This record gives sequence, structure tokens and C-alpha cells, in this order.
Amino acid sequence: MIDSFAEGVIDKAQFTSRMKRTKTRRADIDVKISAKAADADRRAHVRSVMRQLAEFSSRLQSQLNDADWATKREIIRAVIQRIEIGPTKIAVVLRLPTEPTARALEPIMVTLSRA
Repeated sequence: MIDSFAEGVIDKAQFTSRMKRTKTRRADIDVKISAKAADADRRAHVRSVMRQLAEFSSRLQSQLNDADWATKREIIRAVIQRIEIGPTKIAVVLRLPTEPTARALEPIMVTLSRA
């Protein structure tokens, strides 16, 4: 496009409008790339949480079979941060570490349908 303008094939108005369209398309593509990257990060995070939850579950399985109701209730209270009940959805917000080495607990939300 720059060569076409320099050689006089297109005038300044055409060059300017084409550059604006090109910049707009590039910005749209950059937004899509960022969204895909964020989506990939979220999926990796969910896979990590699911793996950690499975490990946690397998470690507690034998202990839960022998635990009394008060112990089970305390475990549930330690894992669940809050439960949000809406007209069509129930969201359970879990308190789980995001990484095995994480010290702070970051909440994870699991949404269930009321269908």
C-alpha cells in the first residue's frame, strides 16, 4: 500500500482510508487473539483445579467413610466459601489453592443449573 501511494497509483485520501481499515482490522484481530489466549488460560486453570480437586477427593475418600457428621460438616465448611442461589442457577464458590505451591486460597466458582 505504501508503495502504491509512493508510486502515485493511489492518492492520499485512498491511502488514508485504506490505512484506517487496515488498522481497524489489525485491532480486531489483536482483540480476538487476546480473547483466545485468555480462554486458553481459563481452560488450563479449570483443568488444574479439577486435577487438584480429584487429588483432594482421593485423599479424603477413605477418611470420609469413617468420619462422623460433624467432621464431614467441618470439611465442607473448609472447602466451600459460599453458595449463591438464584432463580435458574446455583453457584458453589470453593476455597481451593490455584497451584500446589500456592499459599493463598483463591475462590473457584462452580455453577449448576436448576433444571
